[in-house]
Amino acid sequence: MFQSAKQTARRTARAVVLSTGALVCLTVGAAFLTVAAWFGLSAVLLVYQVALIIAAAYLGLGLVLLGCASLQTKSKPEPSSTSQSEIQGAIAQSFLVGLDAGRAARTRQES
Repeated sequence: MFQSAKQTARRTARAVVLSTGALVCLTVGAAFLTVAAWFGLSAVLLVYQVALIIAAAYLGLGLVLLGCASLQTKSKPEPSSTSQSEIQGAIAQSFLVGLDAGRAARTRQES
């Protein structure tokens, strides 16, 4: 039982470490890409135009990622298709089965 928990904890810790490393690499890469885009665009455009273009690109990417994240959190589990009357019927049936079992046990004791 504890081995399973240890393995799950180990897998989770490994996933967290790898995800954190990937996030650091992506951040550094995005920073260098931003600087390269700044240098490339500033040779052709004015500084404020370059800033607007890069800001719009990051804003657009952020909105797309936010939309993707909200789609994943909106999925809810399907509600059970069992109605209240079906549940009550199953309870009544279980009660009757219990009564029959009790009667059968009593008749075995008497005979």
